[in-house]
Amino acid sequence: MNDSRLLGAALACVLIFNLPPSTAATLSVSALDWGSYFASGLHNPTNDSYLVGQSADSTSSIEIRNWFAFDLNGISLGANEAISSASLRIITDGNYVGDAIEQYVLTSVESDVNDVIGGQSAGSNAGVNIFNDLANGNLYGSQDISQSIFTNNVTISINLTGVNALSDITSATGGLFAIGGFLNSLAPGYNQQLFSASGGLGAQSAAVLTIQTTTVPIPAAVWLFGSGLLGFIGIARQKKAA
Repeated sequence: MNDSRLLGAALACVLIFNLPPSTAATLSVSALDWGSYFASGLHNPTNDSYLVGQSADSTSSIEIRNWFAFDLNGISLGANEAISSASLRIITDGNYVGDAIEQYVLTSVESDVNDVIGGQSAGSNAGVNIFNDLANGNLYGSQDISQSIFTNNVTISINLTGVNALSDITSATGGLFAIGGFLNSLAPGYNQQLFSASGGLGAQSAAVLTIQTTTVPIPAAVWLFGSGLLGFIGIARQKKAA
């Protein structure tokens, strides 16, 4: 084997065994805004409650869905960096009305986030469309919540493991991102409400989006290609010299 090919093989070995390991970083983003939409399409932007569930009696019921918005303008991903996991932490308020266990579901928000934040009036088409959107998007995650853990200042953490959750967050980096929520365990004529006294948090954020990113080193195959190229260059030079 000529010196150039030996050099290429040696370089390949050095690079393969000295590739840096994958590195991880955790980013936490407090919610920019949050709130609730009623089935009528109503959302008052001055009301910072994130009530979810339904208000009902023997003759009628009104469903309420909630949402959390985040500003991801400060997040940018490197060429070899990817979001590997994410979760949403929500502050409870001690108010729980419903069955022993209620299923709370998180979904994507396809509506313009600025429209969601801005609020809508009762009966407006835009408001009704946003209300529908808060339960009809891509599934991000869900959790069975019991009254026993619903106490003041305790956080509920829900992993965002839905098939589109990480890709949607990735696409939203550099802009606004929102998550919708609804109860999937509603029964006709029955009051079922979570976060009913969640207004008035002041400077405290209602929710935090936690993102873990992973930086993957350049694959060994790339380095092998480079070392092989060096070997071919050496062969070409040897033939030319001959």
